Amino acid sequence: MESARVLALLLGSGSAARLRGVRWVALVVTIGFWLWGLLWALNALGVVLPLGLTWILVVLALLCVGPAAAFAFRHEGLLVCLALGSAIPLVLYLVPTVAPSMAPDESVLWGIRSGLTFGLPAGAVGFVVGLGARRLAGARRTGS
Repeated sequence: MESARVLALLLGSGSAARLRGVRWVALVVTIGFWLWGLLWALNALGVVLPLGLTWILVVLALLCVGPAAAFAFRHEGLLVCLALGSAIPLVLYLVPTVAPSMAPDESVLWGIRSGLTFGLPAGAVGFVVGLGARRLAGARRTGS
């Protein structure tokens, strides 16, 4: 009984939730590729977005924390939330460092390290926010 609870906390409650977690991660990775392609196209066209660094970081944080919080609210799953939080930063850092014209070198490791430095805390925050919202919603439903 206790091991089932730990497994649910790490991967999500039930095998259907685990499968949904894989789908969510795939969707967020796809969104990351679309975002990277959009930014690349805007850069190639010479378009400069009138946003400061603060706004860019807020949008990136919401893109990372939001899916993790939504998944934690519905299914728990800490490891899935960490993957959801890390997906977009990893795409944004790894795609430019992995080019077919260059051999993999320390730039790939730099991309992984940089993506995880932002993504893992974002996934953890999303997990805590989603689980907290789930507990609050459960307390309100039961009238406690």
